[in-house]
Amino acid sequence: MDYDIVDMIHKKVIALVLIILVAATVLAISLWLQLGPRHVQELTGAQIKVGDIKYSVELAETAASQVRGLSGRESLPNKGGMLFIFNRPEPRMFWMYKMKFPIDIIWIKEGRVIGFEKNAPVPTGLAPASFNSPMPADMVLEVAAGTVEDDKISIGATAQLLR
Repeated sequence: MDYDIVDMIHKKVIALVLIILVAATVLAISLWLQLGPRHVQELTGAQIKVGDIKYSVELAETAASQVRGLSGRESLPNKGGMLFIFNRPEPRMFWMYKMKFPIDIIWIKEGRVIGFEKNAPVPTGLAPASFNSPMPADMVLEVAAGTVEDDKISIGATAQLLR
């Protein structure tokens, strides 16, 4: 048998094995993000005060918890939400992947509300809606739809994390 043919077969087998390993790794990470345990800090019950109102929040500070967000949840408690915390202000894009209820998205920069998206809808098609911050944000608060209006949250309102 020709050594060039054997070498070519070995290379193809190695390439196939590598492709299978990469696909298995991507699948495992995807499943973990969807089904894996919540980050410990998310369960500590921090609070954020927006204007004069306090909200009990789960913290999303890790990349995994930020990707997962509220996906798959059935609802949020009254005056509850999820607070995404980032290291520095940057333009933010959030999407409604696997959301089961509408939410209000509150964009925050350096302790001030800089904008919000009211009643971000549940996805109805293949591509979920996405929403962009009006300017760089370092925190994003997701709360039940109607909260911005009910609690009269306005641009410029203070937002203070209470741990």
